[in-house]
Amino acid sequence: MVRVGSDTVEVREALPADAPALVDVIMVINEETEFLGTSEDRPLWAEQPEQGLREMRERGTGVYFIAIEDGAIVGFLGAFPGDFERSRGIVYVAHVGLRTAHRGRGIGPRLFEAIESWARARNARRLELRVDVENPQALALYRGRGFEMEGCIPDASRIDGAWHDHYWMSKPLTAALEPRWAPIDLPVGHAPIGPVTIRAIEPGDAALVRTWERTILADGPFYVKQVHEQASVAQIGKEIAESARNPRHFLRGAFSGKAGRDRLLGHAGAWFDPWSRSRHDGFVAVSVLREASGWGIGRRLWAEIEVWARAQGARRLSGAVQAHNVRGLAFAEAAGFRREALARNYVVIDGRSADRVRLGKVLR
Repeated sequence: MVRVGSDTVEVREALPADAPALVDVIMVINEETEFLGTSEDRPLWAEQPEQGLREMRERGTGVYFIAIEDGAIVGFLGAFPGDFERSRGIVYVAHVGLRTAHRGRGIGPRLFEAIESWARARNARRLELRVDVENPQALALYRGRGFEMEGCIPDASRIDGAWHDHYWMSKPLTAALEPRWAPIDLPVGHAPIGPVTIRAIEPGDAALVRTWERTILADGPFYVKQVHEQASVAQIGKEIAESARNPRHFLRGAFSGKAGRDRLLGHAGAWFDPWSRSRHDGFVAVSVLREASGWGIGRRLWAEIEVWARAQGARRLSGAVQAHNVRGLAFAEAAGFRREALARNYVVIDGRSADRVRLGKVLR
């Protein structure tokens, strides 16, 4: 366990027994700063805090470090590695807070020292985070710990009726693997595909979704997920059903062929950020099999996403594409997205480093 001590403040990894008190202090600190959450923003694991923190630690899906003085938690840092083998080396620092009375005492740097030690022990490649451009104290802390700016996200949060931009920042922990991926422009498909129907993806389509995903993951060296990391048909069906019940989620598919013998050619998904100050931002993804590219299927799927997002009151939409995916970037830019940040050495695919382009479209 990583520990960073001082005369009066100890920084250590949070244990399941710390979870209830940690939730309480997160909510208190939310009220003490304008840049974190609000009274609405309880951690996603807060309903069963001890179990949530225990599962997080056992599965390696996240970690919290806490700063303790006189037996009370006065600060915290929460960070989460990627979900897949290729992204597990990316640790996103999502949650940092310190009681007002304890600021300026060097506790923040010690929390970052702890997460960096934790990440390096797990062979992580990079730390990353985002920060309000109008938060000079946080910016000074992150720069002091070696974080560099990679881009700017317009209208990333809404505070007291005003839109705030965010900087995207990162700190490399390892050198890039060479050779790096050069731009790849895969040829489009040419075979006729017949009539295509755009409709909601339903739980009964789970097997089609799994077959589609297996095919597209093999279409080119662009994806973080790999074939052996696919979920089962039953799990995919469960996730589709859960998404259908969530009014903040959107799923559409492009299908060809007769009922009972149809195929999924394209997939579109969108989901809004859950936090109160950024719930206007929807993350979107559109993918079409290469054999079905060039027939306008992606444009049809995208049109449905944008209509839905505007009806939901979205202010902006976000997406991401590997930098060497020429066709993916061209599609996003044709849909009105702008390049907002370049995440350097984001992922390693077949032994080569690849950058990732974060994209955004502000809906006026």
